[in-house]
Amino acid sequence: MKLCPCVDPENCTQNVPGYICRKEAGVCGKGVSDTPVKSRFPMTLNALREMQQSPAYAVRKDVLVCAEEAIVQLERELAEAKRDAERIDWMEKRYASGFVPALVVDDEGKWAYTEDGISSLGSGCREVCALVMPEEWRNSAREAIDAAMKEREK
Repeated sequence: MKLCPCVDPENCTQNVPGYICRKEAGVCGKGVSDTPVKSRFPMTLNALREMQQSPAYAVRKDVLVCAEEAIVQLERELAEAKRDAERIDWMEKRYASGFVPALVVDDEGKWAYTEDGISSLGSGCREVCALVMPEEWRNSAREAIDAAMKEREK
């Protein structure tokens, strides 16, 4: 079943075979948010906002809401991916500078970034002992790296 094409879903009077009234489907009155959103894709959000004003799109506001939410979510994910890339680049630069960066996790699920420790020499199985101060433990790997980056920038 498709949703009816009526422009005024609150007062739908169409009984088109193969269609269900938008009111009965529970999608009436769901409009696009008026809240301004900072976007890395302003053209896309601006286009959505222009569509909001058009009576031709009144029946598709539910789709516009979903599109706007998807754009905002993708922007968050893109920003987090870029930040993760910055973290990895920073660790690689530390390694290139002669440090040996390591992320460690304990039995309680706490994470720490360290460049201090010892390991056995040779090939094959290695034992590694990482030295981590109590204040260096964080709730996530990202938090641990961010704290180390901040500390080493001083």
